Amino acid sequence: FFIDNDSHLDLNSYQLIRNARANMQAGRSNNETPTPYKTEVEQLPAASQFAIFAMRVWNSAARQKIPVEQALGRLFADFSCQPALALFDECMLIGAMSAITPLTIGCCPSNPKVVADETALLSCFRALENAQTETAETIIAEIVMKPMAKAYCRPAAEFVRYLNQSGLTFVATKKLSVVTG
Repeated sequence: FFIDNDSHLDLNSYQLIRNARANMQAGRSNNETPTPYKTEVEQLPAASQFAIFAMRVWNSAARQKIPVEQALGRLFADFSCQPALALFDECMLIGAMSAITPLTIGCCPSNPKVVADETALLSCFRALENAQTETAETIIAEIVMKPMAKAYCRPAAEFVRYLNQSGLTFVATKKLSVVTG
């Protein structure tokens, strides 16, 4: 399925991924292994951190043939978004089965950096959170076969909605300071 390897992720990072994918599809290779980006997971908004951790655990569980409920059930329950687990699993399965090239997801939940396709998946979720479905479909169509973009975004939008209802968002919230004096 996958190759191991924001506050908001910038357009340059996304463009690097697009260029690398285009080179791979055209049979060109830069002979480099996937590298982490500068963004640290802990600097991401809460839903992004949750999604990165879930993607990485899902990836490991799939490799080890561990049922998704066993691998991620407790995490989703702890965040009061248990119904989102099946939607998340559906998104990951669609991504894995219809990827144009192997997805690049971190292999270790403790990796402090955001890596390759995690950037695009988070960007897709963020677009869905902002009700920008066409943008989300365009982003995910860089990863999955174009006809599967809508199929991916349907459960992804519901997944995002459940996370939002649990208080997790993909957009950084403003930090307020109280000054007394």
